[in-house]
Amino acid sequence: MGAEAAQLLGAMCRLGLAAIFAQSAWHALRDRARHEAAVAGYKLLPPSVHGVAAVALPLLNASVSVLLPWPATAHPGSALGMALMALFTTAIAINLWRGRTSIDCGCGGAEAKHISRGLVCRNIVLLVLLAASLMTPASGAADPIAPLAELGGAAGIVALYFASTQLLANDAAMRAEAAQA
Repeated sequence: MGAEAAQLLGAMCRLGLAAIFAQSAWHALRDRARHEAAVAGYKLLPPSVHGVAAVALPLLNASVSVLLPWPATAHPGSALGMALMALFTTAIAINLWRGRTSIDCGCGGAEAKHISRGLVCRNIVLLVLLAASLMTPASGAADPIAPLAELGGAAGIVALYFASTQLLANDAAMRAEAAQA
């Protein structure tokens, strides 16, 4: 892959992921009580820190969304995003291993989105995109058309993220309906 193509791919990933992290932070901060309940639902932290974690995690997500788009801070933003995504994915995997699938993921967006293996897979894809953004040059685009391609690619990443989120919600709803039948 040429340097310009790598740079374009990295920029697409950074912009798309910035939007995804911003959306997650927005939903968590908008309904802090619900987010705190989601954090508590994982049963990985002592109750005394649930409130702090419920504020700190979305603020860290917001930090990632602010750091990613800018060349000077893109790599630290990617590294922080990878650390957070690894933390979230590990928390989900631990609870799946425990057999606890009916807890709110705390991802933001759809109400009562439960954890699943599909969510772990989606998060692994996000980790790969963060790794791609970390390994590519983060300098400004030289080609005047590049920003349009970057925005188009970022919009595609965001659209695929929301489509996968909806597919996971649909799958959970269909499983619940089948279990009742």
